[in-house]
This record gives sequence, C-alpha cells and structure tokens, in this order.
Amino acid sequence: MYTLIGKDLAGYQILGMTGVYRDLDLVGLFRDADIAVEYADTTPILQVEEVWVLTDGVVGYVLPMSAPIKLFEDESVVLARQKEFATHSAEYMGDCGKVM
Repeated sequence: MYTLIGKDLAGYQILGMTGVYRDLDLVGLFRDADIAVEYADTTPILQVEEVWVLTDGVVGYVLPMSAPIKLFEDESVVLARQKEFATHSAEYMGDCGKVM
C-alpha cells in the first residue's frame, strides 16, 4: 500500500484530472479529458470520472473529496479540555474540596 505519511510534499500540487476506471479500479489518470474519453472508448467497460489528484507530475494520489473539516491544534484542545474539566470538577465538588 502506498502512503504519504512522513513524505515531504514539496513540489506536489492538487490538480483536477480525468480518471479512467474499470468497475471500481482506476486504470489511469489523464490531464486532458478528451484523451481520457477517447482511451475509454477503446474498451466498452471503461468509464471516466473527474477526480482531484495530489501529484508531483510523475506520481499521483487520487484524493477523496469531502466537506472541509476543522483541524485542531492538539495542545490547545488538551488545555481547553483540562480547563473545562477543572471548572466542572470545582462546581461539582462545591465545598467538598475545601480544607478545614
């Protein structure tokens, strides 16, 4: 399985390309949609679909597109949760936490 984990992505860009598929398997990617359609027409079982590709011009990775997802800074999320927990804990404990 190919992975981008830990890979330096300098020189990569996201491009709209045309994918040629046989059933659900990607056969190839084309920059020119007309050429992709002509290629797909050579074999009746091939279909074409517009896709987004992360590529360095030699290798491409088809990207699943989804709605934008908010990214959290890990440390700030942990600190916010700790603060929230401390606040709720103090409210819950009330006088129980006081030293007499």
